[in-house]
Amino acid sequence: EDTRRSMFTKESMKQVYDIFTSHPVDPEVKRSAGDQLAIMIKDPSLHASFKERGGVENVCSIIQQSVRNQDGNSQNQVDVVAYLPACMSILRSLAQHDFSLRHILAKDNDLYYTILRVSLLLQNEPQIKTDSSQLLALMLFDEVAQFAIEPGQADRPGTKLSLPAQVIQRYRLPFKPSCHHVTSPNVMSLPDANSDIMTTNGPKEMMKVTWNIAWQGGLTELLKSFHNELFKDSSNEFG
Repeated sequence: EDTRRSMFTKESMKQVYDIFTSHPVDPEVKRSAGDQLAIMIKDPSLHASFKERGGVENVCSIIQQSVRNQDGNSQNQVDVVAYLPACMSILRSLAQHDFSLRHILAKDNDLYYTILRVSLLLQNEPQIKTDSSQLLALMLFDEVAQFAIEPGQADRPGTKLSLPAQVIQRYRLPFKPSCHHVTSPNVMSLPDANSDIMTTNGPKEMMKVTWNIAWQGGLTELLKSFHNELFKDSSNEFG
């Protein structure tokens, strides 16, 4: 997706959004407006305006209604299913480019189950399967994801998503993200097996502490010895 320029204006997006959320409105007109919105929201520059108008809440509400038969009214459930492809595409686009929104979605346990139900309900729809799998992956790996933000462009939408190399290698992801942490930042370099381990700082300091505790007859006695003249002489010998 090219985020450098916009083919749509905020005004046109708002007009389509108003049609999509109007009541009453012909179902076919509403479905068409939803499809147009899904295309428009691929442009990250329109995300802020969409969210300001309560777009995220409306989209999530439609997705939840599609899998929950509330008050025994199955007709409402059938009606909103027609708008699912557009809503799933919109939510996926928002989560991909808006890390703050993705943080919120990732903590919503009910949303995971809802997305799974949607993918099963419309398992014959290729676009639904694609959007569902991508949205779940974005939410699941949110904690380890990073954004490549260039200096002076922290507020620019559409920054590139990056995942650790271990995640990319171990999972069959439904998209191809950038990669970071080819080597774990927590990896520790081990000393040469052929060298004397007591020459390294860690084991050497540990041996000093253990030796002095044993020499003084325990940790308590060692701490007490810090205040007498004998320790000053022995510390030079065993330190």
